[in-house]
Parts: sequence; structure tokens; C-alpha cells
Amino acid sequence: MWPIRRLYTNDEDLQGVELLDDQDLVGFLCLDSTRSNAFSDYDVDLGAAIADALYSPLRAYLFYEWEYLPDDDVAAPDMIQTSPA
Repeated sequence: MWPIRRLYTNDEDLQGVELLDDQDLVGFLCLDSTRSNAFSDYDVDLGAAIADALYSPLRAYLFYEWEYLPDDDVAAPDMIQTSPA
């Protein structure tokens, strides 16, 4: 599990972002396997890089959703149509 976040080390322009300690945490990237010891050190580093790369598009999406979409335009999970099985 890797945090999807941006770390702040000084008085950077936070653009209205609420921080948790010294970071803007937007979520977690989780990956699992049924095998024991399925991931190498390389995989751990790769997961961290992917989590870092996901920060900007997720932050932009979350900011857009919070700033521009009215609450009644966001579908609740029970309102989402799914095709019959």
C-alpha cells in the first residue's frame, strides 16, 4: 500500500488544500496477491512511483468535483444503473 500524496517541505502555495501534517493525502494505491512474497524491491519502488504519478490527476479531479459540481449532480451508489447479470 502506497500513499497518493504530495509532501510539503516549506511554505509552498497550498492552493486551498487542507493538509494532514505536512502532506496532502488524496488516497492510497493498494495492490495484493494471493502468493506470498510476490513482490520484489523493484515492485515496491515501482508502486511508489505510480502512486506519485496518480497524485496530480486525482487532485485535479477531486478539486473539480468539489468546486464545480453541485451536490445533487453526484449520483449516490444506489442510483447508479448496472446491467443485469
